[in-house]
Amino acid sequence: MATGTKCLPVTKYSKAGDVVHDFHAEVVARRAAVRWFLSEIAKPSSEWLERSTDLSQTQGRNSTLGLRPGVKLHMYISELPCGAASMNTLAYLQTVRDPEMANLKSKSDLYASPDGAARGRNGYELSDIVRTKPGRGDSPRTNAMSCSDKIALWSVVGIQGALAVSLGLHPIYIDTITIGSVKGTGLLGTREDSILRDCQQALSGRLGGCSFHEYEVNSPNIVFTAAEFDDGKRQAELDEKISSNEALCWIADQSDGIAKEILVNGTRRGVLPKNRALPLSRPRICKAALFSQYRQTAIALKTLNASSSSESPATALRYSDVEETNRVTVSDEHRIGWASYHEAKHGPGTEAYHAAKQRLRGIGGYLHGWVICDTEFETFGLT
Repeated sequence: MATGTKCLPVTKYSKAGDVVHDFHAEVVARRAAVRWFLSEIAKPSSEWLERSTDLSQTQGRNSTLGLRPGVKLHMYISELPCGAASMNTLAYLQTVRDPEMANLKSKSDLYASPDGAARGRNGYELSDIVRTKPGRGDSPRTNAMSCSDKIALWSVVGIQGALAVSLGLHPIYIDTITIGSVKGTGLLGTREDSILRDCQQALSGRLGGCSFHEYEVNSPNIVFTAAEFDDGKRQAELDEKISSNEALCWIADQSDGIAKEILVNGTRRGVLPKNRALPLSRPRICKAALFSQYRQTAIALKTLNASSSSESPATALRYSDVEETNRVTVSDEHRIGWASYHEAKHGPGTEAYHAAKQRLRGIGGYLHGWVICDTEFETFGLT
């Protein structure tokens, strides 16, 4: 569970992986889910995940875990996601409230981008192109793509991330997305059908029939709810409040008992700059923290493999790919895994995952123009 509406400019990015660059609620919630999946994979028996007992089910690839039958993933968003899903709606509201400004923003030739991505909300009529955050086109540059673009990407590669894939997790897809602030809300309530079509197109429809091995388009069922988030955008406007710089993150079933934290500008609230890189001070969903959880999970899988191999040959085989993935020279028994976050993300078993992302984001892809974060922000290790 998460709240948040902000992202950091590129000048504030950290090469140590200890800062969250994008803390829009959808992104924070997804990163929290990634951490949850990494910890859940480590359990010998999970209430939510099951391990394959038949290697033929993996079709020769590294996927050995998936959701149990009947378990589905649902997502609630209190507002229309930024980006393509909300462009036509914003254009309509802008036309009603300020026709002159709407005409200015619709002149897409003024905001053409050489890499194919639009800045924020500029160029309303370009509804199917990728966009960077934040919404204001005159704000400092970021590499954060819109939430619509990110959800569209997850509709093909899943929300679990490359680290979990390298440990054997099948792609996890969102089954249903429930969106607030549309149904029964004044001007938008009369446009539900067209807004629904916009959301369907933005979040999966624009991807055509893209597929690569086990990664293929999974279109979530999108519904609107009249239930309103008490602290949502509309109420904030009525109260003449500005959006908060804080983001709240809550993660269930954490072994250390820490369920929630509050982020301010991508770091944990209350942490001094000099202490930011300390393991106990960094956000639990930043890259460094996820890398640490990944390595703990890899250790747990090795231990589980060692204890189970004498009892069940099939169990030993199930973890063979994971063991090979983490066979790296380490300084002591408490350190395991790839030397850097980037290497872990691109380890054995992740080839199809990255190929699917490249097919989507590369030249000619449905998400062409995606601004990819420089590798220098992923080459950190852990101490």
